[in-house]
Formats: sequence, structure tokens, C-alpha cells
Amino acid sequence: MKIVIFANAFHTISGGDKIFVEFAKHWLSWGEDVDVITNKSGRLFAMENGLSPKYIHLWPASFSDKLGIFISSAYKTIHSLIRSFFIDPKNIDIVFSASFIWPDLLPGLILKLKKPKLKWVVACYVFLPNPLSRGYRGSLFNGIVLFLVQKISILIISLFADQVFVASYLDSNRFFKRIKVNAIRGGVDFPYFSKFPPEKKIFDAVFVGRFHPQKNVDDLLDIWQKVTKKRKGLKLALIGGGYMEDELKEQVYTNNMGGNVLFLGILDGLEKARVLKSSKLFLSTSQFDSGNIALDEALASGVPGVVYNLPRLDYPQGVIKITLGDEKTFIKWVLTLLEKESLRRSLSIKGQSFASSLDWNIKARQALESIKDLYVKEN
Repeated sequence: MKIVIFANAFHTISGGDKIFVEFAKHWLSWGEDVDVITNKSGRLFAMENGLSPKYIHLWPASFSDKLGIFISSAYKTIHSLIRSFFIDPKNIDIVFSASFIWPDLLPGLILKLKKPKLKWVVACYVFLPNPLSRGYRGSLFNGIVLFLVQKISILIISLFADQVFVASYLDSNRFFKRIKVNAIRGGVDFPYFSKFPPEKKIFDAVFVGRFHPQKNVDDLLDIWQKVTKKRKGLKLALIGGGYMEDELKEQVYTNNMGGNVLFLGILDGLEKARVLKSSKLFLSTSQFDSGNIALDEALASGVPGVVYNLPRLDYPQGVIKITLGDEKTFIKWVLTLLEKESLRRSLSIKGQSFASSLDWNIKARQALESIKDLYVKEN
């Protein structure tokens, strides 16, 4: 079965990017014929995460990233559309669009229109909030544009795609009933993180993710400041990057938190595993999430989490879920877990047990069987 993955929208690392790379790696290891089409940044990320370059086809567009997200996305969209017209879909069985963003989505649409019998699967893990709604955070202009892009993408997916991968079945009703919706959340390399040698606990807490309004890192820093006022000398490690980085560093400097917050940059593989193993807790104050691969990796590492209780975050074990916006309870639980090692250890054991069910071998197999089911029914 020939599978082509479009990942041309790659710009900054997201959970969806990790998912398409792990799917490709596992599907190839099981004998499937897989090609990934992406830009230079996407190719580098895929290779750093173990995907052989011989399965990666380059559509160079990453130079446009320095022009800003909108110009870059527009260029990548036009570039991908033009190139997709020259692809012969004759020998392609499945097209997988790694996101709803147009450089990933529209090439899949073009091939589907050229070969209607081809099966088209689209990943749509995050659904953007209405930027005019109360509590929206971030640029209003950016929010409106991206919200409209997703609305158009959902319509295209509903009309033409054969299956859509979402993070939660709560999002099934966003699409027309004609399309098959499959809740395929992200996964974790459980053997790697669970068997990684223990490290000395040098960080009291860790956050891993994009420095983006969606992740609400500035509120996490506010909470951490209050935590450190109650207990001196605590250290929070921040792994990640993004356009809010300078703003967050200024927040730390202004509040004299330099000794309590460490910016470690974007880490992956061995470096990230070591920091996770060196941390007592994983913290996230995101108010809008449909999955959290970083938390999955923390649980696999034996690090319990404290997060806001969001409807689409399914963590039955190993995580303390706080009512959205309840900072006092959040702070209370952070301090309690830091003080009570036995409670932290109990959560750790339960969290690792749950994380074992998220291993990439399991998640990639579920996705492949779902795709194959489409193909077999047609043929």
C-alpha cells in the first residue's frame, strides 16, 4: 500500500509534527511504502527523529519562515498547490495530510480530485477557539485569520476526505456524518523514557511546549512566583521556544525570578529525557489543549503532572487535574506534591502504567489499521 504524507506547513515543532514522523517510521518498519513530502525544516526535524532521508521528498519553502507566519503560509500554500498538480496519483493508495493547514491540506485535495478512488485522511488535532469569544488570548488578527482558515478546512475535509484523525471524540460532531472520525491521540516512546536511567532531581518542576498564548506560560510563571514565595529556592525548567520567549524572559527578570526559572531552549531526545528524569513534577496551565505529548513523555519518565482539567485532556492516572483558573488549588497541589514524596511516587507509578498504553507502536498500529480498513473496503 502506497502512502504519501504531506507535511509542508512545518514551521515550529508541534504535537502533530511528532505524530506524522512516528507514524511514518513505524509504518515503514512494518513494510508499508511511505513517502513524506515536506520542507527543509520539516526534513531536518524528521531526520533528527529517526526518519531516513531516502523516504523524504523536499519541497523547499522554509526560507519563507523568516518573512512571518502569514507570508510564509501563503507562499507554502501556493508552492504546494503548484507542485501537487504535477504529481501522478496513479500508484498512490492513501494520502495523509499532517494538519488542516493549507500547505498540508490542499495537495491532498488536489490528488483526491485527480483520483477519486484514492483514500484521503486528514489530521485535525486542535480546534481553534473563536477569537471574539471571552477569554481568548493572543493576536486578534492572527486569531481571526486562523479561525477562518480552519473553518474552510473543516468544510473541505467534510466534503472530500475519507477519514479525519482527531485527538478526542468530543470533536466528532464538527464534521459531516459522511466522514469517518477516528480519535487518534499522540503517543510516546515508552521503552525509551521509562527505561532511561534515573537522574538526580535538580528541578522541582518542568514545562515542555511552545511559548505561545495557547500554552498560557505567562500564567504558569505567575503561579510559580507565588509557589516560590511560600517555599524558597524552588526551580522551574522551561523547555521550548516561540515568539513569546522574549516576553517571558522579561517577565522573569521584572519579577526577580532568575534564580527560580531556567530557560533551557528547545530540547529533544537524550537532552529532554535527562531534564524530565531530573524533575519532580510536570506543570501546564494551558487553557486550550486537545492533547499533550510532552505530558505523555513526562508520565513515561515517572514524572507526575499538575494541569488544568480540560475536557479533551484524557489522563485517568498520574495527573492532578485542577479546575480551570483555580490558581489557589493549583498552588496547593504543587506544594503538597513537592513536600510529600510518597504521594508523588504513587502518582508516578500510576502515570507510568497509563503512559504504557500510549506507546507509539500501539498508536501507529491503530492509525494504520484504520487507514487500511478504508482501503480494503474500497478494494
